[in-house]
Amino acid sequence: MTDSHSGIPETRRRVGRPPKYSAEDAVLAALRLGIADFTMSDVARALGVTTPALYRRFPGRADLTDACFRHILADAPVAPADPSLSWREILGHTAEQYWRLFSLYPGLDRVINSYPGLLREVWPGNEYLHQRLAPLGYSLPQVTFAAVHIAALTTAATARLRRRTTEFTRPADAAPPPRSFRASGTEITDLEELTEASHRQWRRCIDLFLDRLDALDPDWPEQPVVG
Repeated sequence: MTDSHSGIPETRRRVGRPPKYSAEDAVLAALRLGIADFTMSDVARALGVTTPALYRRFPGRADLTDACFRHILADAPVAPADPSLSWREILGHTAEQYWRLFSLYPGLDRVINSYPGLLREVWPGNEYLHQRLAPLGYSLPQVTFAAVHIAALTTAATARLRRRTTEFTRPADAAPPPRSFRASGTEITDLEELTEASHRQWRRCIDLFLDRLDALDPDWPEQPVVG
């Protein structure tokens, strides 16, 4: 079974004999709860085990968080292999994959900057993306500049969408009442429209950034590569 919001498989609760679970079960349960929000007790409850049993596999929350990040790494975006693509098409494709990744793993935008070195591991602006752009004449520091700024724009946009979703889905009798949003002069009436409008707004920001790179081409700014 899959959670309809995140697309992350649900962990099935076993009955009868004392439940057994894998490390992957725990990771999926934590990701469903939200990488920024899960507690060890909530994960244990979702797995149908005791909290001490979970701690025997993951000595602390940081250990489970690290395992969650490693799961996400396996799903991290990579640049398309088509050699005919321009740098703009490659970066545009990568940006869309960033959007997918942040949308798939709720809370990632809130914690990504709390883990030093994670950007070097997750974002292909770094070495894999450089492999695609180096033949076009771009250095690793230039590629890192582009990738990190695209990631930052995506982090901000998905965080804003998360806040808007919370406001949009607030019950009508709540205090304060739910906010309404408009796109192109038309009131948004459902969550899918809100997501699509947010994606369009984000994509305009990405395209403006790519326009600026185009104006500077090939003298893109550089960002030092750490490590």
